[in-house]
Amino acid sequence: MPGIGSESTVIRYLDSTKGFATFDDIGFRGKTYEILKKNLEKNVGITIITGPTGSGKTTTLYSILHTLNDGERKIITLEDPVEYQLSGVQQSQINYTK
Repeated sequence: MPGIGSESTVIRYLDSTKGFATFDDIGFRGKTYEILKKNLEKNVGITIITGPTGSGKTTTLYSILHTLNDGERKIITLEDPVEYQLSGVQQSQINYTK
């Protein structure tokens, strides 16, 4: 990104060859874990995860998708961008200019 007197760049490396962590493995504890787990067990609904760059959104979301993707559910994602391709999940990239 251009700045006054300098430029900076951030590079994120996403290794798609590694397996995904399960929801139980990513480190949520206590009340946060219980609330998320309860919501993931529902048959309907929407889950929105937000946060700044580097806060674990991608890890959290893909671990949830990996856990829920049992072949019985219809899972649709809206992503910007699609960072990993998941078999059995309908993924849509919402910003094609990138």
